[in-house]
Amino acid sequence: MTGENALILTDAQLDRLAELLAVKLAQVKPATPAMLTVEDVCITFQVSRAWVYENAFRLGGVKLGPSRRAPLRFDREKVAAALDPLGRPDRVDTREPRTGSGRRGRRHLHPVYDG
Repeated sequence: MTGENALILTDAQLDRLAELLAVKLAQVKPATPAMLTVEDVCITFQVSRAWVYENAFRLGGVKLGPSRRAPLRFDREKVAAALDPLGRPDRVDTREPRTGSGRRGRRHLHPVYDG
């Protein structure tokens, strides 16, 4: 950018501006909380990937699409509530997980809320 309206900053000024912007951006909270991926749930709550898929309904999982392999997302607070041993019993699904005794091909589907 050239001309009479051009602003020229030294390296020190540019570094200071970057620091101030970083502080401001860190203070801004997103309008809606980000949903957790399966991997996020595994890391945050120290559970296996298979366990997350097997308990997706209990954890409040939401499918992002109609396909059988659509990705799942989870609300952090719902997952924490489902894993809280002192939580209210009506907040946790206590049904036994399905076994492979259904029709062929259904044994790999996981019940999730997709509404």
